[in-house]
Amino acid sequence: MKITHINPDNLYKSPVFSQAVLAQDGKTLYIGGQNGILSDGTMAGDTLAAQTEQALKNILEILKAVGAMQENVVKLTVYTAKGQDIREGYAASRQVWGKLPDGNHGNVC
Repeated sequence: MKITHINPDNLYKSPVFSQAVLAQDGKTLYIGGQNGILSDGTMAGDTLAAQTEQALKNILEILKAVGAMQENVVKLTVYTAKGQDIREGYAASRQVWGKLPDGNHGNVC
């Protein structure tokens, strides 16, 4: 099985991981855990909204790199630190992701 590592030019470059991996002859994309990191490695902001917005923008860039869109996402898992107002994160996600249905699963850690 061929595996292709996906690292879009406008995302943070890590020497130890790929942003995503395309497998099964280009039929399945596995996106690594995304967070609110800008391409220079700094955080997008100190609020849940700013970090959620950037994490989802990062996912959209990865999808774009392989010719996909958020409509093609089957499952999206969101982890949030305990004590955060999850409504702030969901509001930010609606602005970036839209009101598209997916298998969204939220966890508070």
